[in-house]
Parts: sequence; C-alpha cells; structure tokens
Amino acid sequence: VSVPSRRSSNTARYSQCPTTSPSSNATAESDRYGSQEDPFHMLTIKFDKLGLVPGDTVLDVGAGFGRHVFECARRGADVVALDYAQDEVEQTRATLGAMVEAGEINIDRFKGVLRGDATKLPFNDGAFDVVITSEVLEHIQDDVAAITEMVRVLKPGGMFAATVPAWLPEKINWMLSEEYHAPISVGGHVRIYSA
Repeated sequence: VSVPSRRSSNTARYSQCPTTSPSSNATAESDRYGSQEDPFHMLTIKFDKLGLVPGDTVLDVGAGFGRHVFECARRGADVVALDYAQDEVEQTRATLGAMVEAGEINIDRFKGVLRGDATKLPFNDGAFDVVITSEVLEHIQDDVAAITEMVRVLKPGGMFAATVPAWLPEKINWMLSEEYHAPISVGGHVRIYSA
C-alpha cells in the first residue's frame, strides 16, 4: 500500500456521523441505497457530506465486503480497505478487481485491500483525507484505541465519519439472542451505543 505521509499536528474536523435514517421519501431512499442504477447497494454513510474530491485518499476501517470503499472509488477517491477478517479482505479484492475489469472504477483508484487491526493501523500519521468506519466500533473491545488510531492517520482538516447501530434495534437483537453478541459470537457486538 502506497499512501503519502504528512507529519503535523492532527486537528481534524469531525463529522457527527453523516448517516442515513429510514424514510419513505424517494430522496432518502436514493441516499440510503446508493445510486438509482444500483438500488440494492446499501450505504450507511452520506457520501455527499464527506466532501470527497477525485484523488482524495480514503481509508475504510472494517471495510467488510467493501460497499463503502466501492462508492469512494466510484467517486474518484484513492481507496484503501482494511478489515480484520481474511475472507472479507479476499472478497473485497475480488470485487474491486471485477469492478476494474468491468470499467466501473479506474485501476489507479485501487490502492490496496489488507488485513489489519483497527487498534494498530499500519499507516503513517496524517496519511488519509477521509477515514470511515461503518458498523464496526461495536465489534472492537478497545473502541477508544481504534478511534485514536483512525484520527492519527487522518490528515489535518480531514473528515472522519463513523456509524454504529441504532440503540433500540441493537437492544432488541441482544435480548432476542445470546448468539448475536460476544462472547458467544466470536467477533460479535461487545457493546450497545446510546445517544
């Protein structure tokens, strides 16, 4: 992975989680599910709020199968996807490769997909214009260390966007099944966030 490094004080601007909420109007549905051409592409970040410009470097921490990194690449950002699960890293690599072959994204946008730990990111300070983490923090034992690392690799003035599950549905899932969360479910949710 080749990501530029800038060393300076990190005075990042913070977003208040530009997330979508369920709605019945067409505009909200379009935002929630991505573009009109791809109505099943579920996104939990409002990309128009990120201020992405072509060539921005974006790190998606806990990228999963890559839905957010795909959208960033489509918008012209240079993308790096990181996940702890090897199978998801392999699937993201394969999907990005297929998108390049199909002409959906430029190969120059694809900077890397790697396995890694959100609490010990393998990047220099200030390496990214945008860092996103969506529906990940609730899985990490030391969420404060993970957030600290994400802010460390963010350029001064960069954008940090994070989402977590809504409290009520999360609480219901925890009550319905012990298998939904840790310790029974390895890698499961370890906490419920509230406003």
